[in-house]
Amino acid sequence: MRKLYAVITLILVGCSHASKEPGPTADTGATSGGSIRAYEVQKLENGLKILWVRDAKLPIVSLAMAIRAGGSYDPVGKEGIADLTSQILDKGIPGKNAMAIADALEQRADSFGANVDADATFVGIRGLAFHAEDSLRDCYQLVVTPTFPAGEVD
Repeated sequence: MRKLYAVITLILVGCSHASKEPGPTADTGATSGGSIRAYEVQKLENGLKILWVRDAKLPIVSLAMAIRAGGSYDPVGKEGIADLTSQILDKGIPGKNAMAIADALEQRADSFGANVDADATFVGIRGLAFHAEDSLRDCYQLVVTPTFPAGEVD
């Protein structure tokens, strides 16, 4: 969990310390005939790459993370722990229980979710842009400081 803490902190707080480079803006030549929207690549000091895509058509903010912590990393005898962890991330953080978290997300019309496959855990939040600071703060807290209340784990 220590590496995850550093990554999330850098994403939300330390982004100004990394260099950005423009990404491709032209057609990729894919068989579907589609193109990739313009984006910027930001590489943090720890090697994490962030793809920034700006689209001002809708007033939303969306953050999606892929964390190398899937089911194949479960310890022997504790199979399913990654899945269980993803299911209860939003059930408690310091000072808030599951109901308080759900109420806060609902008040802002945020959608938080987490799921696991064999290779990674995927976490994301999506909400209205004018609540971006609160949404991203709550996502950070849910990923970095979950309390895993005993009643929820049981």
